[in-house]
Amino acid sequence: MYRHGFHDHTRNEDIIKATAAATGVAFGYLGPTPAGYCWYVERLTTNTNTAAGTPALEVYVLGSVPTTTPVDKMGRQDYTPTAANDVLDEVNPIALTEGQYLCAVWTGCTSGDLCQLSAQIAVHSLRVAAYGPTHDELAALRAHEIEAAHERESAHFLPGV
Repeated sequence: MYRHGFHDHTRNEDIIKATAAATGVAFGYLGPTPAGYCWYVERLTTNTNTAAGTPALEVYVLGSVPTTTPVDKMGRQDYTPTAANDVLDEVNPIALTEGQYLCAVWTGCTSGDLCQLSAQIAVHSLRVAAYGPTHDELAALRAHEIEAAHERESAHFLPGV
C-alpha cells in the first residue's frame, strides 16, 4: 500500500474511552489528525465490561466529530460484532488525512458499560524537514513514486478491462 509522506513515529498509547448511554450506545473519538501529518491505523483492540449481550463496534473516519451515530454508515472503515474483546488487524491500514477523526461507536451495550478502543498508529510527516531530505528519505520518496507509477500503469492493463 502506498503511504503519503515519511514515517515519523508510531503512537501505541492512543485510547478511546466511552460510557454507554441508556440507549446502549457508546461513542468516542481521536483527533483531529494535525496539519502536516497523515495517520495510518495499523491495529485496534476493543474491550467492554458488559455483562449482558454482545456489543458490536463500528470504526469511522470522519471530517468532523458527529453529534450522533452515523446512521448512513458513510465513512465506516471497520466493524466487529464481538467488541467485548477483539483485535482488528488492519491489513490495509486505515488512513486519516489532515483534520480527520477516528470515531468509535459501540452498540448493544448496557447503560453504564465502559468501552475502550486502543490504537496503534503510524504517523507520517507530509513535510520535508527545513534542512532538506536525508538520503534515506530521498530513496523512500523515489521508491514510493516508482510504486505509484507501476500501480497506475498496471491498472490500465487489467484483463477484461
